[in-house]
Amino acid sequence: MTAFDADTGRRVWRFYTVPTPGDIGSGSWTNTSEWQTGGATVWNTPAVDPANDMLTFTTANPDPWSGRGPGDNLFSAAMVGLNALSGDYQWHFQEVHHDLWDYDCPSPTVMFDTVIAGKAVKGVAEPCKTGWLYEVDRTNGNPITRIDEKPVPQNGFNNTAPTQPTPAGDAYSEQCPKASDFPAVASDGKPIIVGCIWTPYDDTQFIGTAPGAGGGAVVSTSSFNHNNGLFYVIGANTRQTEKAIPNASSLYANGRSFTGRQSTAMAQDFVLTGTLSAYDVTTNKIAWQQKYNPDPAISTSNFLQGAQPGTLTTAGNLLLIGSPGGVAWGMKAYNATTGQELATFRTPSGVQAAPITFSVNGKQYVTIYAGGRNTLTGPATKGDSLITYALP
Repeated sequence: MTAFDADTGRRVWRFYTVPTPGDIGSGSWTNTSEWQTGGATVWNTPAVDPANDMLTFTTANPDPWSGRGPGDNLFSAAMVGLNALSGDYQWHFQEVHHDLWDYDCPSPTVMFDTVIAGKAVKGVAEPCKTGWLYEVDRTNGNPITRIDEKPVPQNGFNNTAPTQPTPAGDAYSEQCPKASDFPAVASDGKPIIVGCIWTPYDDTQFIGTAPGAGGGAVVSTSSFNHNNGLFYVIGANTRQTEKAIPNASSLYANGRSFTGRQSTAMAQDFVLTGTLSAYDVTTNKIAWQQKYNPDPAISTSNFLQGAQPGTLTTAGNLLLIGSPGGVAWGMKAYNATTGQELATFRTPSGVQAAPITFSVNGKQYVTIYAGGRNTLTGPATKGDSLITYALP
């Protein structure tokens, strides 16, 4: 994470998301060379609270996925708080310790103020690929709703973390797949072992888990409505399979893919589904949820690209989301308090972005970009449209 002088372009400060030896967090990397290819990249725009000069962002998974030595691998899969003026470390909250599943947290953080048990709270929250919403105090990184360190299944091959942070609230994405989601036999000729979230894997047999790396919340932007206290999350119900590649770190070569694991296909009839969830931030419970089957917010081709649209909520009690596929391309409008669908605005191609809103001469507008989508297989529908709607 780097800050520049907006007037001159001079670099003001830089914070390394994988600490160099001797820096805060460096002891979480056991192998002295692993930190050099450690991942923890930043996929999102940070949020800033100018009242206390606090900047927050989240980071991606450690690399490779498999075969690393013991340790939590800071600051991967974590929410990080920095002083916005100096770049000095303030706090972190790691959402996934020693991540093996690409359960990173690339969705942007969202700041909000609320009252919990009669106490004013300055919160910041971020939905993760795990399918949970993580809520912490943006001044110190401490959870504002309950998050427990719970024991998880272990596997010595991958030096599994003994516990994982588990929010007491509701999950917005499925975390246990069905055996029918996978073929009976994997590409190695062996049956797939079906597990839930946190099921570890090694180099002997494929494991099937949920969410997949493209599930939960990927790069979608969330939003918070100060009038009703609801936080809006777009999620996907995906699956993945994992089997470790032995001695993955020794196989690293510059410029080549470096995950350290292999995968096998889903069942041919597996259908990608999705959710739009409204969370009460005082309880981390879902107030209402829309389910999509198949998912219009993430087409299968978009899922392969990791693409998700975002949400926007207004003081007029609207919730707007982009929709790249499914029944209709465009933007959907909901009642922000009840979740009732109000309207669909069609666009000439798919939407992978969040709407924005602004006002001119007392008139409010909503603008969204419809860029279409690129597919890995099959024909691609492409567009280049910036579309603006006027609110009544």
